[in-house]
Amino acid sequence: MPTRDLFHPDQYRSFANLAEAFFFNANAARDLPAYEQAQADPENPNLPRRYIATLNSQSRERVLKLAAHLERVGVRPGDIVTIISLDRPEWAEAEMAVYTVGGVVVPAYVRDPLDRLHQILCDSGVTFALTENQEQLDKLWQLSLNAGGGLPQLNLRAIVAFEEVHLPNEWRPTAPPLSLLRDVLATEKVRAEKSFAWNTLTRDTLACVYYTSGSTGRPKGVPVTHGQALENLRQIAASRLVDYTAYAAAGWQGVQPSVTSFLIERAHVYPSRTGQLVATSPALARYPAVVDRRHSRITPEFRDSLRRDLRENAGQLVLVVPETLMTMVRAIRQRLAVAGIPGRWARYVIENAAARILDEAHGTSKWSTRLLSALLAPLRRRLAKRVRRQIVGPEFEFFVSGGAKLPLETAAFLGALDLPVYEGYGSTETNCPVAVNTPLVHRLGSVGKLFVGVETRLDSETGELLVRGPNVVHEYWHLPEETAATWSADGWCHTHDSGHVDADGFLYVDDRLDNMLVLLNGENVSATQIAGRFAAIPWIEAVVVVGHRRPALVALVALNEQVVRRWAADTGHELAEDWRNDPRVVELLRADVEQQVNAPAQHGFERIRHIGIIESLSPDERTLTATEKVRRNEVGRRYAALIERLYAEHSAEPRRRWPLVLEMHRAAAL
Repeated sequence: MPTRDLFHPDQYRSFANLAEAFFFNANAARDLPAYEQAQADPENPNLPRRYIATLNSQSRERVLKLAAHLERVGVRPGDIVTIISLDRPEWAEAEMAVYTVGGVVVPAYVRDPLDRLHQILCDSGVTFALTENQEQLDKLWQLSLNAGGGLPQLNLRAIVAFEEVHLPNEWRPTAPPLSLLRDVLATEKVRAEKSFAWNTLTRDTLACVYYTSGSTGRPKGVPVTHGQALENLRQIAASRLVDYTAYAAAGWQGVQPSVTSFLIERAHVYPSRTGQLVATSPALARYPAVVDRRHSRITPEFRDSLRRDLRENAGQLVLVVPETLMTMVRAIRQRLAVAGIPGRWARYVIENAAARILDEAHGTSKWSTRLLSALLAPLRRRLAKRVRRQIVGPEFEFFVSGGAKLPLETAAFLGALDLPVYEGYGSTETNCPVAVNTPLVHRLGSVGKLFVGVETRLDSETGELLVRGPNVVHEYWHLPEETAATWSADGWCHTHDSGHVDADGFLYVDDRLDNMLVLLNGENVSATQIAGRFAAIPWIEAVVVVGHRRPALVALVALNEQVVRRWAADTGHELAEDWRNDPRVVELLRADVEQQVNAPAQHGFERIRHIGIIESLSPDERTLTATEKVRRNEVGRRYAALIERLYAEHSAEPRRRWPLVLEMHRAAAL
């Protein structure tokens, strides 16, 4: 077994590159599991899934074999290698294999449309690819045969596929060498670690290029050196977000710290950096089952499988984005809404506890609220225990939310159910993260305390948050003008977020500057804060608040058809053919918006005056990024006519309190 001095955060300062960090951990903790993966069993779908464990020593061998193959097919130090796959063990091992031969990793989103994928691969200069399955391979051959938009054809020199694939006939004459990972692992020999080029890499060597999700425009590459990545790993480890202390005290035996990622896209820096932490430390990664070996589609079946793995065997720490938590809360509220009197009583108990949590966060807690909460506490604990069993496994301890602003109401509701959420903050440009709440040090509403070495200040004119530190990158890939606009000469990164730091050192991020709406009366309103209140309404799956340079706020809302139809079935209501404009649905939505969104508004200008119904947002329609952030500009363009009609209604009836306009505007009609 490993020794007690197996791991310390400061060891990341002694490593020259990520491959060295990986091999150090793989050798020191060779008998510890590196990861476990759920196994889907179509023949016995109702039985609990098996988890197959892979030791660090076994993962090390897989990395060395793949590295030998990459070197054999021509990957040399500095070559750009893309990985196009959902999050799975092969992704993590492929990344370390590329670093082992001195290559540079460019992660790609599996849900990006062809033109955006083409842009990223050509912009970065990719010459080799590791791809997940047939769907992703088909994208590569289309890009290799059909260049467009002024971009060159993609010229790949070799491809490795994680799953069984075949080359399209049209590509066979000119296709680069194609290998299957299973054949690589079966035939390659394990060579000595020091025979590979990673020994020549320094902390200043380029490690990877992460591309922004493109929520405000075209994706931009952000180059990260090995030293910047290692420094961020040291900061995360020192924060004790993943706490190795008790494990070390027990002689590295007992309960191994475990991490589950509910982030399906590994290309984002948030899950990627956490994956690097797990791969270079004595923590255990838990991966979901692969339910479709030909496609990377995010289908309802895929999400159901993901939720099942979370429920059966979630790690202590679960990575999520706010949308996942908001969807979870909507589902819980919907179940309670159709459960009759017991459901309404249960929801009252939970909402009361959530209100107490919010009051305490705002510093406005009342003795009456505290007393009622104390009286209801035994029932709340029983309800929480029941709900937890339906959502997460027995080892679960907390969620870590990142990627976007988390509505405070969502965090409070989950806290009332003993499902704590710790929010962090960072971006692709800051080489994510720069601050995070942890079980040891946290404050609801904040994104935690800044990591040691990270500085922050506010722009005196705009209120923009600026950060710098040893982990923060300094440029965009080959974009000097955009670089000058985002980074100052002395290293300050413009985050495009507004925020502040309180007297105790906790960082608060209010909103994206792009999401701050200035009404015609001069009032500033946070679109994200208003949209967060909609999270309490189970019928709504997405909302975009509009109002910049307008007389009032309106909202574009996408309804959750599955929830609406389930409600109709449970209540015996026959929906109209146009279910979105069903009179009963309209009245329920009207009442919920008035209660959940407008009633908490402290000022009249924060009220939603009109609502327009839109179709669901999705990456396929380019209304969401691959990380499920709303593309506000694209939504505004698609529904420009609807927005104008909503404001025309507002102008025509200025005396009405807030005439709720439920109007469908189909994107297909544009």
